[in-house]
Amino acid sequence: MQAVEAVKEADVIRNCDGCGAGLLHLAPPNADIAPLESIDEVIRLARSGRKVTVLFPGNPYAFSNGSEMADRLHRAGLDFEAVPGLIVELAAPVMSGIPLTIEGRSASIGFGLVTGGETVVLRLASGWWESGISALLQNGRSPETPAALILNPGLPGQHRVSAALGELARKAATYGLRGDALLVLGPGVAMADRLDTLSKRPLHGHRILITRARHQVDPFRRELVDLGAAVVEIPTIEIRRLPADDRVKNAIQNLDRTALVIFASANAVDIFFQMLLTAGADARALHNSKLCAIGQETAEALVARGLRPELVTSEYTAEGLANALEGWELNRLRVLVPRAEVARDALPSLLANRGAQVEILPVYRAVCPADAGPALMRLFEGEGVDVITFTASSTVSNFVRAFPEDRLPAVLGDAEIACMGPVTADTARKLGLPVSIVAREYTTHGLVQAILAHCTTSTQIGPHDYLGPQPMCITGAQKLQATVSTTQGDFVIDLAPEVAPVTVNNFVVLALHGYYNGLNFWKSEDWVVQGGDPRGDGRGGPGYNLPDETTATPWGLGAVGMARPAGGPVNGSQFFVQKAAWPGSGPSDVYNRFGTVISGMDKVQQLTSTDTIKSITIKVS
Repeated sequence: MQAVEAVKEADVIRNCDGCGAGLLHLAPPNADIAPLESIDEVIRLARSGRKVTVLFPGNPYAFSNGSEMADRLHRAGLDFEAVPGLIVELAAPVMSGIPLTIEGRSASIGFGLVTGGETVVLRLASGWWESGISALLQNGRSPETPAALILNPGLPGQHRVSAALGELARKAATYGLRGDALLVLGPGVAMADRLDTLSKRPLHGHRILITRARHQVDPFRRELVDLGAAVVEIPTIEIRRLPADDRVKNAIQNLDRTALVIFASANAVDIFFQMLLTAGADARALHNSKLCAIGQETAEALVARGLRPELVTSEYTAEGLANALEGWELNRLRVLVPRAEVARDALPSLLANRGAQVEILPVYRAVCPADAGPALMRLFEGEGVDVITFTASSTVSNFVRAFPEDRLPAVLGDAEIACMGPVTADTARKLGLPVSIVAREYTTHGLVQAILAHCTTSTQIGPHDYLGPQPMCITGAQKLQATVSTTQGDFVIDLAPEVAPVTVNNFVVLALHGYYNGLNFWKSEDWVVQGGDPRGDGRGGPGYNLPDETTATPWGLGAVGMARPAGGPVNGSQFFVQKAAWPGSGPSDVYNRFGTVISGMDKVQQLTSTDTIKSITIKVS
């Protein structure tokens, strides 16, 4: 809470490398926010009388130059306070489900290259992973010790790669991963698959850019983070209130003669009510006016002030509002529209054509922050993101202007564009951005749901190899069917997410992304046919296994399940279909029954080891 208060009260905020932006939305609207340049700058700003907050990742007095800064501030005669934090060596393992101490198994922790400690946590810079692992082995650690590398430690998008210590470097090299990491070894690593709730969240592993104004970002950011996303915040819009000139004063004085007030945005609501209060009025000044809101977020801003609008458009467009007002008598009525200084001109003309006396009242100006362009260039010249979100046309326009025109598509790479509504999407397309996600509900919650529904795989590190299990993209309430097209014809599987949600989700995601296309049914016997093995010898898979999902549903003709070696884990991709009764007394282990063939069983009976899967299509209802 001390850190939160320090951010809320700051005139100036400087953040160090590796420090997330999760608290910056709490800063005052006029705060000067930038990366930390030097301690001299902090001293100069503090001497000028400004309240300065410097954000460090973790603890300012551990693995950072916070102590140096404190010493310089002391010698400069400046008052300061150090707020303790949690170092990443303690926080990141917890986020990845790794207990550092376990009663009866691990009672001591060592940080760094130490010979003692039943659990060891070691920071490794990019390029030094193998050296760190080798040093631990040379210090006597067993190659069989459970170990994990945690990438992007302490951030929502952190990844965990686990293996025996002697195999960890090879596995990490196979994945082609890079960057700073934590190396953790000890008995707690073996529990990570069960306790790692972060990696099971549906947007885990996805970097998502928010371009919305900083003061509006919190609910959007929080919902994405709760779903496991790594959020990058670079606002491309800043809201600046316009002065309350004579036009504003006259508009407020004439409210008792104004029949209709149309608020075009939540920002318009916030700033108009600030102007009301400054003028000595309040919400009662609107008692003669009907209220309309363009968009649900605008309506919610009015409700927060105790006012329920008579009309809320389902479309975030001026045309949508004009259509919604079609049954209203507007002739010779006075209509006030508080909005941005520069906005689309469709609404005034549409209402004037209905005989309304329309007054457009600009109450704020939307500008691009000066640091947005350089920050965006650094982002996309570096790691980039998976999804870029836009909540208004102005966020798109300012984003595009940050890049040289001929470089924009190349710089963005494979990033997908997600827009909050059709107007924003149209603006993006006109500016050359390929929009793949448009929210049906024109709110940030609707945009999050649209991103979530745009089902994507876990990070792919090879043609049939993934960094981890697939994110959850389905719900138990959905009815799902898979049509498997083979060289013998098609058969249809009725999937059972209510029984085996993880298995069905995994099958659906892999199928949607073409994982099974071209793979053989490598095993065909009298009672079963099995496919989904990229190696074709029963040993292949996507690089991860599935949890046991038991069911009381009996096995029989047409049953579909996931394969597993005797005594081993459930395979991540190999599935089988029963052609006859299970040999002997039936299965002796859990095989994750996740569906039943409901048509095309005659095609299944004809499949042999020379047949292939052409494609698998998924139907959702």
